[in-house]
Amino acid sequence: MKKIYIVFFILSIIIVFATIYLPKTFYNQNDMNNVRCGFPLEFFVYSGESSPPYPWTDSCIYGMPYGPPKHFIWTSFFIDAGVVYVVFWFIWRVVKNKYEK
Repeated sequence: MKKIYIVFFILSIIIVFATIYLPKTFYNQNDMNNVRCGFPLEFFVYSGESSPPYPWTDSCIYGMPYGPPKHFIWTSFFIDAGVVYVVFWFIWRVVKNKYEK
């Protein structure tokens, strides 16, 4: 039974980290000066160092054309992971209670 909580924890971290692969569209240089990535809270921050042709669509993975990340916000990352974990746990409890009766 405890293994399911570990699986939920690992899945929540993977899902939250995967949100930096969501595409973002930039319409001008101001959009690229302080790029904030992550969902639901932003935890990855980039600064724009290049001027691609606009509109430009890309994801927030490391090695973007606008340089390395400025910083990683750990508290937002773990709050996001906690939210996803609670959603998994709640769905699991509802499904478990439905099939136990």
